[in-house]
Amino acid sequence: MTFIFHDTLKMLIFLQEYNVKKIIISLILVASIFMVSCSSSTKSDESPTITFVHPQNNETITDSIYTIEVSVADTKSIIYVEISVDSFCLYHTPTNKNYTCEWQTYWFTDSADHTIKVEAIDSDGKTTTKSINVTLSDEVYITPKPLTPADNATLQYPIDLSWTAIQDADSYDVDLVINGFSFYPTPLTNSQTINYTIYGDATWKVKAVDWFGSTKYSEEYHFTVTETK
Repeated sequence: MTFIFHDTLKMLIFLQEYNVKKIIISLILVASIFMVSCSSSTKSDESPTITFVHPQNNETITDSIYTIEVSVADTKSIIYVEISVDSFCLYHTPTNKNYTCEWQTYWFTDSADHTIKVEAIDSDGKTTTKSINVTLSDEVYITPKPLTPADNATLQYPIDLSWTAIQDADSYDVDLVINGFSFYPTPLTNSQTINYTIYGDATWKVKAVDWFGSTKYSEEYHFTVTETK
């Protein structure tokens, strides 16, 4: 009977230890699942990811009107994206996925080097900004082209100056010199009539003006003003 009692006791102890081990293993499994779940939750709270499709960092741009394109990804909804060049905002929108905007590069004449910056905000208020640097080649700088009077013409007053229009220009700056006297008309359209009392050799050139800046000056044309008889 003693042997039977001891064997029974050992069996009970074994079963008890076995159940404890099962409980411990179960707790470890539950803890692991919880940690993975937390990790996944943390990942979903990351900020938006911005990718430049074109241009790329340090690229040289040769187009007078260049299309900037970026891609924005996030686990949440994107509620705002802004694309800017230097301090000038070119684009903002409350939609998502790919974003494009036209950059009229010919207005940016102060420097050949520029910074394109993108800012994205998701529905959790998390913000990401990313910037690249680009360089503009001389090919981008379109200018107005003088039309009338023809180069080296001889004229009498009144004289109609005209030139090709530039897209989105707000006004134009004319640099006119007649017999050493300088004039600076600022017409809103691509023409200007002059009627002065100064005669002799004259030169003129013109540039377009916009809120971004101004184009470079056109080539310089010459004409001669003779006194009206």
